[in-house]
Amino acid sequence: MKLIFYYAKIHKVSLLFLTLALFGILYYYENNKPDGLAMPTAINIGNSSENEQKDFSFIIKNISRKEIVITNLKTSCGCTYISLKGNTNIAPGDTRMIVGHANFGAYINSYKVTASIEWQNSIGHKSESEIDILGKVVSPLILDTRAVDFGNIDQSARSKTIKIEASRGDRTFHWDRIEVDQVKGLTINIAERSSSSWPIYIAIDPQTLPISEFTATIRLHLIQDGKGIVDTVDLPVKARITGMIKAVPDIVYVLLSNECRSYKGVIQVSSPSINLGNLMVSSDCAFIKASIVKNSANAIAVQFDITDPKKYGAFPQQLEISSPGSIIKLIVKILVIRNQLA
Repeated sequence: MKLIFYYAKIHKVSLLFLTLALFGILYYYENNKPDGLAMPTAINIGNSSENEQKDFSFIIKNISRKEIVITNLKTSCGCTYISLKGNTNIAPGDTRMIVGHANFGAYINSYKVTASIEWQNSIGHKSESEIDILGKVVSPLILDTRAVDFGNIDQSARSKTIKIEASRGDRTFHWDRIEVDQVKGLTINIAERSSSSWPIYIAIDPQTLPISEFTATIRLHLIQDGKGIVDTVDLPVKARITGMIKAVPDIVYVLLSNECRSYKGVIQVSSPSINLGNLMVSSDCAFIKASIVKNSANAIAVQFDITDPKKYGAFPQQLEISSPGSIIKLIVKILVIRNQLA
């Protein structure tokens, strides 16, 4: 403002005239500035397989006060194409959709292609807006199964092996290879590739694992020379490590009457392969009490006491012999029959 006063004084020009001229210039440039097209600065089309075409789209908007005309669309690479949907003339506040597709070829890499939109407004100001199209070509590793299930395996058994196949679909390159992260309890061997697939042998050693549900994840990496890891696949593995437990007797019949109102018995539990040192016994029945009276590594004795249920009828019950934190469970059936009360 001081500058306007000084200029008016020196050149003897009307202060009102200078002020109006200045505001006129500002108004002109504010309403005719060329940067009136709004759109994203980048769009990521994600991963694509080799030679796969990926479609994409984005919205542009005229945020200026003048009509904008789209004059040209271009990209920095012939692998990417864009086009305008709708009229090239865009009124203030209106939008248009840009659609396109990209095919980054068979070279495993990350890509950035710049797409440019050239335009001008109604008074001839020209400008250009750019957006980066981002993507990555990956080479998927394909397995012939989604999961490996060994099922039930006795802890005393030898190792069990399951074979699966890994490939890159219909593509074969001699420099490809597979690496694997080893998992405790499993032995994973990748054989030499035959034609376009790799035989993978997965072995489990139950003797090194506790009796329980076994779950693990095998992570396989596809490696290319000069590129490192180009794909990673997780393969779930599960097994049920079990063991043979024998109870003698496994079914107990008890007859109670007025003359015989209680019963004491012993069940012998043994296993050729399982350590029974931490087994427990329980019963949900109020008139049956059970406890372990003798315990060793491979055999236990379970004593149970049955008292008068004080009502007539047949009472099927059971004792549960189990190991905390394990899947070991043995059910002994007990049928209590009470003769009619006096």
